[in-house]
Amino acid sequence: MGNDEDRRDSGRADDAMKAAFAQRLLTVMRERGWTQSELARRARIGRDNVSGYIRAKNLPGPAILNRLSAALGIGPEELIPMPLQDIPSARKNHGFTLRHLADDGNRVWLQVEQALPWDQAEAILRILGHSLQRPVLTVEHRAA
Repeated sequence: MGNDEDRRDSGRADDAMKAAFAQRLLTVMRERGWTQSELARRARIGRDNVSGYIRAKNLPGPAILNRLSAALGIGPEELIPMPLQDIPSARKNHGFTLRHLADDGNRVWLQVEQALPWDQAEAILRILGHSLQRPVLTVEHRAA
């Protein structure tokens, strides 16, 4: 498969994930009798953001997903359309979780929860197409 076909397939999977997320979010909102404005207020995000999620235009990042799920009183995994199956649980004990995406056999959801040296974190982010700027560490000297 060429690069253009890869991008089209990836786009279809992304659209399917957005649609599944939108449906899950809307279902939970309806169960609570909430409007988009009510969810936005409780999650401390913009109503336009909620509208974009409901219309399947966007997916939230981890911070917003956590705000949404906390406001709704559910776990984030109940909103994210992903697990068909987990990699064996022994992998979870090594600081990461890997799940197959239900909508796409070629992609997985990877969550890393472990301390890494800066160079390794930077390498992972480069692979993902992001950059990381190291914070400037300051050492406070106390007068004796």
